[in-house]
Amino acid sequence: MFTYQTSPVLTEILNAPQLSRRTLGYFRARLKNRLHQLVLGEFLKLEASEGFSKADVARRIDKRPEQITRLLGAPGNWELDTVSDLLLAMGFELDSHASRFDGKEFPLTTSGAWPIKPDERKIDLQPISAAA
Repeated sequence: MFTYQTSPVLTEILNAPQLSRRTLGYFRARLKNRLHQLVLGEFLKLEASEGFSKADVARRIDKRPEQITRLLGAPGNWELDTVSDLLLAMGFELDSHASRFDGKEFPLTTSGAWPIKPDERKIDLQPISAAA
């Protein structure tokens, strides 16, 4: 028989009436890193497969190429608008799902959306089709 101990952070997330600044800071940084990796990864794939450049991104969103270099260089304090602009410049939009820490699954909306299975819980990019 296997037993496991819940981590202190998970216990805090599931049970604490208020989350600590440390936990909030950790998960904020983790999300910034995930978004940066996602955007940078898609840019690198486009660069390798289609010759898409930072200058192309800059032109499409009316920024200077050095601004794009800085944005793609490290996960900084990106605003949601920045993430949207970078993805849109590359022809993508973000299709995301939230995952609960306690494993419970509930419909995300009342509009008929069904809960997703744990193996489907990931951030995924969808190319924007011409029909959209």
